[in-house]
Amino acid sequence: MLHLSNVTNLAFHDLTPENHHVPPGANLLLGLGQKFIPTPRRTTGSKELNEHLFRFRRDLYRAVFWGEDSEEEKEEDAAKRPKLKLPSKWTPSESEIPSEITHRVSCFFDEMEKVHVKRTARPNLRPFELKLLKALKADHSTVIANADKGLGPVAVELHKYIADALKHLEDDTTYDIISSKEAASMTDQIVRDIDMWVEKYQPHTSSERKKGIRRPHAGAILEKEAAFIMERTHEAYRLSPNALFYLLYKLHKNPIKTRPVCSTCGSIAEAIG
Repeated sequence: MLHLSNVTNLAFHDLTPENHHVPPGANLLLGLGQKFIPTPRRTTGSKELNEHLFRFRRDLYRAVFWGEDSEEEKEEDAAKRPKLKLPSKWTPSESEIPSEITHRVSCFFDEMEKVHVKRTARPNLRPFELKLLKALKADHSTVIANADKGLGPVAVELHKYIADALKHLEDDTTYDIISSKEAASMTDQIVRDIDMWVEKYQPHTSSERKKGIRRPHAGAILEKEAAFIMERTHEAYRLSPNALFYLLYKLHKNPIKTRPVCSTCGSIAEAIG
């Protein structure tokens, strides 16, 4: 039999009208907060674990290959280490690693395969909460937003959320309404500007060094930082270049107001901060 204790410190706010309240019991589910993660139906198996085990082995092999530095060398390396860099895929070959280490890693992998066998997971939600979660996901007329000051999830009707957002977006003293064509053109220009900025401040290229070209401001950013900015910017440009606009509800205000947020996470501007 499954026994789950009740959570008493719930944080959920229903701003929907009386004729469109969220289903009964939603406060128990949404009150857990948006950081709550329901357990999957099945536990993690050895196949799903492989990617993480291979990364563990690669990191361990690198540490063994390079050896242990002194504290002074560690501090010196940390000062030179770039803040932004792409992850390295280089891995030492097993012939360069002591056999004792490779043997222990192999034994560790074997034991992990024995431990991580796929089986039915113990849920951290009751059956009615799982049904409720499914119903909320299927309800496209309600938005589960966040409250300002970390006060928890907020249920709002979709048309009300849109109206609240338009109060900000239609303010012509702050925002300009542009066409899709203009937006695409501005996006292209931003990417070109970032490329030019990187080319201006990255270290001298081997071709420039051979020709004796001295570029002002060269080396202001490190080579790895330049590579990181260029790759992440163009990756975002291909996948999803735009920033994300959303609202936080100021429940501590009377009447309730909203705070507009424009998040650049995942956009073309993320890599340059």
